Amino acid sequence: MTKVFRKWALHWCLFMSLFTCVFSLSAQVNKTWSGSASSDWYNPTNWVPAGVPATNDIINISSGNPNLTAPVTINGQMNWTGGSLNGTLLTIGAGGVLNWSGGDMGGALTVGTNGVVNVSGNYKTLYNVLTNYGVVTWSGGGLRCAWNGSSWLGSVYNEPGALWDCQSDQGFDHYWNNGETFYNYGEFRKTSGSGITSMNLPFNNSGLVNVLQGTVNFNSGGVLAGATTAGAGAVMNLNGGTFSYTNPVVPVFGGLGTNRFTGGTLVLVDDVLANLGLNGGTLVLGTNFQGGTITNLVTSGGLSGSYVVSGVLTVNNGVAGGLQLTSGSVLNWNGGSINSGLDVTNGVVVNWSGGSLGGTSLVRDGGVLNWSGGDMGGALTVGTNGVVNVSGNYKTL
Repeated sequence: MTKVFRKWALHWCLFMSLFTCVFSLSAQVNKTWSGSASSDWYNPTNWVPAGVPATNDIINISSGNPNLTAPVTINGQMNWTGGSLNGTLLTIGAGGVLNWSGGDMGGALTVGTNGVVNVSGNYKTLYNVLTNYGVVTWSGGGLRCAWNGSSWLGSVYNEPGALWDCQSDQGFDHYWNNGETFYNYGEFRKTSGSGITSMNLPFNNSGLVNVLQGTVNFNSGGVLAGATTAGAGAVMNLNGGTFSYTNPVVPVFGGLGTNRFTGGTLVLVDDVLANLGLNGGTLVLGTNFQGGTITNLVTSGGLSGSYVVSGVLTVNNGVAGGLQLTSGSVLNWNGGSINSGLDVTNGVVVNWSGGSLGGTSLVRDGGVLNWSGGDMGGALTVGTNGVVNVSGNYKTL
């Protein structure tokens, strides 16, 4: 009995020793940045308690300018409330969490698969690339990218399978508007906030934009090569800058909510885009748009360029260019300027209710101009069998 007990006791002691050793190697330690000796992340005396943090430690940074003199991987938790991180790559690894409520990122930041970054608090600037393969939750605090082509390379790459989750009504800005860009290959989603999330830097979408609540405004243009969905009651606005796409990759818009072009410039290649309202801005049409002539286009904005109209064109904010109206076409013009004049030929009907007409205009035999609003800034000649019907508001010749 004594021998059995001694054998059991020996095994127990060996087990406990091994357990204590493993626990001591894997236990998280709270490490707080002091920067008392230098800015070097890898200087042990810059941390309290002394010692460079292990990958699974809990790291707290509230001020100073830690410099990553070699790459750092976080598999534990990092609470960052102030200061500036500089140097080489910071990676939030699998199971790692970065709680970022303050401070500017001077070095590159990569969020690995199953890594998480929670963005909140104060306004923050990215001076280098943020690459996301995991989840970024943006619940507060404005963001900005700074790019000058050399020392500042601020841009965001939201990679396939990654999620950028907007849970607030904030703005994402640019510093110089030179090269700062948000590249979305994964999912960019707004899940909270009944107000407006403003993307004020170019946004190139090859993935999914999913607006589940509130409004997202894209204010600096971008490449449209993915899908956009607006949930019931939600709104997505292409609201500023130049938006374009290249065949055969045509953007897709859908959902029970509202997708609109409201400002800036939109280049339409072959035809209008299904489920995208043309509520403002300026349209530029490709040479093969609707077969080479406008057959049916309605926009609350304007046009830029010179085009042939063979069907019905409704435009609310004028044309910066010229229009060739062929027989059987109808122009509904409700505002803005046309400064190149109009040639209203046989079989053409122009319904003009507002705006300013410059240049030299002619209503030929068989042409009809219904003029209910707007001012004539140029010369107008009416042919022998041309018709001008004047009605509506006060007008100036």
